[in-house]
Amino acid sequence: LFRQTTYLLMLTLVVGSGVYLMTELFDRMDNFMESEIPFKYILVYFVVKLPLILGQILPAAFLLSVIMQLCLMAGSRELLALQAGGVSLWRVTAFFILYAVFWGAIQLGMSQNLGIAGNNYAKEIWNQHVSYSSYKHDFVRNFWLMENNLMVYAREVNIPNRAGSDIVCYQLSQDGLIVE
Repeated sequence: LFRQTTYLLMLTLVVGSGVYLMTELFDRMDNFMESEIPFKYILVYFVVKLPLILGQILPAAFLLSVIMQLCLMAGSRELLALQAGGVSLWRVTAFFILYAVFWGAIQLGMSQNLGIAGNNYAKEIWNQHVSYSSYKHDFVRNFWLMENNLMVYAREVNIPNRAGSDIVCYQLSQDGLIVE
């Protein structure tokens, strides 16, 4: 029971984390390509995020693997054979409860220790190598800023050069509803 449930759990975790990683990869691929960072940083980014991903999908993967295990046992009449052999369903239930506590502790460690440290390192990679370098060609068009009673408009802002063109500043009334 332990071996087959663990096999199903690992299979579900691999498929679930693969789907999660592929979604994340396709979501961030444009940013990685624009930043032109080496492949090793991309690989490290996803490897250090893996514990957090596993910590997030482990409860669902565990539930799916236990349901699959019970369905397989019911389909092949193993549950009926266990009952006929004098094994109580409470023993099977106790196994799954202890198994859940074991994987719950692993999930807690993954999400709270390794997951947080890995996610922080992934954010550091993202901030230093990807998001900073993606601004080297960025222009913002039709930029509006409102602070206190001032409203500022710029037709175009060049972020790296900290320059803008066609800048207009409006003074608003005290209630902020009328342009003075």
